[in-house]
Amino acid sequence: FTGEGTSFCAGADLANPPDPLKQSSDLPQDLFNNPVYQMSRLQIPIIAALRGYVVTGGFELALACDILVGDSTVVFRDTHCKFSLAPCWGLSQRLPRRIGLGRARI
Repeated sequence: FTGEGTSFCAGADLANPPDPLKQSSDLPQDLFNNPVYQMSRLQIPIIAALRGYVVTGGFELALACDILVGDSTVVFRDTHCKFSLAPCWGLSQRLPRRIGLGRARI
């Protein structure tokens, strides 16, 4: 699993960012259109090759992978709050499981 260009993934289209007034709870939560749910159904390991920024939805996609491989340019950032979004693809559960609760809170 790779990104295009100099960064892995920002999640949303940054040219047209989500409306901060529209709550993520207002959005449909259809599991069959949820890429992280679909990734969890695969019966093969998913490897993510990371570079550059791994942000918000891209961070959640990366955490859904089984193996993460990155170079020295990787920067992880969660900006859900900036756009009034909830991490509905599992970031709040997967990050502490991967790196520990203490490190996830920093």
